[in-house]
Amino acid sequence: MASGCTSRPAGSTTDTAPTEIAVIGDSFATGFGLTDPRSRSFPRVLASDICRRIVVNAQDGTGYVNPPHGHRGFQTYRARLPEVPKGPLRALILQGSDNDGTYPPAEITDRAEQTFDALTDSAPGRLIVAVGPTRVPDKELAQLTMIRDALRTAAAHSHVVFVDPIAENWLASPDSYGTDREHPSAAGHTELAMHLRAVLAAHGIDSRCGTGSGSTRASR
Repeated sequence: MASGCTSRPAGSTTDTAPTEIAVIGDSFATGFGLTDPRSRSFPRVLASDICRRIVVNAQDGTGYVNPPHGHRGFQTYRARLPEVPKGPLRALILQGSDNDGTYPPAEITDRAEQTFDALTDSAPGRLIVAVGPTRVPDKELAQLTMIRDALRTAAAHSHVVFVDPIAENWLASPDSYGTDREHPSAAGHTELAMHLRAVLAAHGIDSRCGTGSGSTRASR
């Protein structure tokens, strides 16, 4: 599989346990820059923290609009939707993406809304969470808030849950990012997992740890 591309489950008691949560994202979700992304990226930390199986479909450099950079076969979020499990998913998390910052906000809104609508049409009642960009130190704040606002508009139109990490001050510590000042450090991934655990719990998806379910693994 090409570097920077993940699509495997992140978790459950057995390999045959049903996938309950899916994550579609960019290099944040692949764990780019981590020494051990297979265990320390936020989807894997989240799967371990809540003892639920999570499937991850992530490709570096991608977004709702932005095409792949330098990797044959990489696709936008909507183009990857057919790879999302068709089983009894309880939630789908779309993370990012600051890779869309060079596109007009109207185009970001339109492409994001198409993605959200495709998901809601295919599985009515499933929790869909769109997580906007974080305050990446190496990016202009104006560009990040433009993306955030465009995604928030699309989420409102499509009636999906929108989470605003900039307004909620996620990853505010200097230690939350690696030396490139663009991708989360291991501590940043742990914090992302913590916040997403709270988001899921607020919508009725709690941790199964300690309920006899055993430990979970994140899959990709």
